[in-house]
Amino acid sequence: MLDKIIHELKNGKKLVLVHSNADPDAVGSAYALAQAFPNVTIGVHEGVSKSSKKLINKTGAEVVVNPNPDDFEKIFVVDTSTSSLLGNLAKNIRKPIIIDHHAKTSWENAKLYYHDEKPSCAEIIYEILKKADFKISRNVGLALLSGIITDTGRFRRANAETLKIFTSLLEEARITMDEVLSLVEESPDKSEKIALLKAGQRLKYETVNEYVLAYSMIGAFEGSASSALLSLGADIAVVGRQKNSEFVVIAKSKNNVPVHLGRMMDEIGRETGSGGGGHKGAAGVNGLGDAEAMVNVCVQKVKEKIKKELKHL
Repeated sequence: MLDKIIHELKNGKKLVLVHSNADPDAVGSAYALAQAFPNVTIGVHEGVSKSSKKLINKTGAEVVVNPNPDDFEKIFVVDTSTSSLLGNLAKNIRKPIIIDHHAKTSWENAKLYYHDEKPSCAEIIYEILKKADFKISRNVGLALLSGIITDTGRFRRANAETLKIFTSLLEEARITMDEVLSLVEESPDKSEKIALLKAGQRLKYETVNEYVLAYSMIGAFEGSASSALLSLGADIAVVGRQKNSEFVVIAKSKNNVPVHLGRMMDEIGRETGSGGGGHKGAAGVNGLGDAEAMVNVCVQKVKEKIKKELKHL
């Protein structure tokens, strides 16, 4: 299918869309495609993450916030597990071409759906560029390396193939590890520190056999908060955020937890009319409704899944 995707990338006026609050894996992947193929515009719903802004400033990438999909002949959706992550842009997308590495979900009316559950989407994009005989430039190398190192959690979720691709990118683009790390490493600012402390204040926890499940509510930085709860000792962390009538719930787990969170969030999304998906150890669900109620739904589902898995051991 990669040959078909490359053919589609070579022709027409194209929009490459990535999810809201786009991380370096999403932005880096989209930027690499925009550099390798003609007439590509990078689009994002609402905006990008703080770490992605550093990548954009370094590479000079141009990202359009809330573009009009009707202005383009072809729509590519990259590193985005469900259409709900595109907000109101999703309703104007027809026959999208999907390139994704999360747990597979249903994309209605997709023209092509390329799915490979690699640790990062940047690895898929690297394969596309190599197959298209594109010479990796320094900026493209930095973009893909940033995506790999952040989405694998500093290689904790990497496999042997990931490390081979990472090494190849360092060599081909003549980039040092220091350059990559300086681009992705950052300290939390004052607002993030306060948000994390508030998540700790509101923390609740339960145990399921030997697993500790922690959950909380927060006003922002739900991804950072879920990681912080894991570092405090939880095996699974679920954090919710309310924004007006919309909710976002993020769940993360350690490698020893016998639950695929991405598939679980996809299941919850379909059951509640929301959108959910992600990886085995990091996933989310979002939509219209009450965030705290959805956190409780996720907590109950995690407990059910763990108990079910333990019965089969």
